[in-house]
Amino acid sequence: MARGKKKRKGKFRPFRLIAVLMGVALAILAIRFPSQAVGVEQRNQDLREAAEAYYNAQAENNRLRAEANEIDSSDFIERIARRQYGYCWYGETIYTVGNPDQLDLGHMLDEELELRENPGKMDNQGK
Repeated sequence: MARGKKKRKGKFRPFRLIAVLMGVALAILAIRFPSQAVGVEQRNQDLREAAEAYYNAQAENNRLRAEANEIDSSDFIERIARRQYGYCWYGETIYTVGNPDQLDLGHMLDEELELRENPGKMDNQGK
């Protein structure tokens, strides 16, 4: 054998062991990191949806509380009685105004046409 080269068999080499362990650790991280990143993103999305649902529920709760407080007032009861049931105070007159487009004017047009065709019928009705 050559003088400067000695074969080292069976000697412990910590640098190689550390390099192999680091390579294995990097491989494991390279495999697990993308799946964990996807999981974290999904959790963030779920958290955003839960927060939005919470804020919507809070807004609905606040609206219902305000409505419940309003129901207890006499003004609310009077307003509902007037709008839905046609109640009024003594001496008041209620007028109902309809939309002419929604009125059924067909029977009135038929009567008008009949009177135009038979003008004598009007004279008989007036007697």
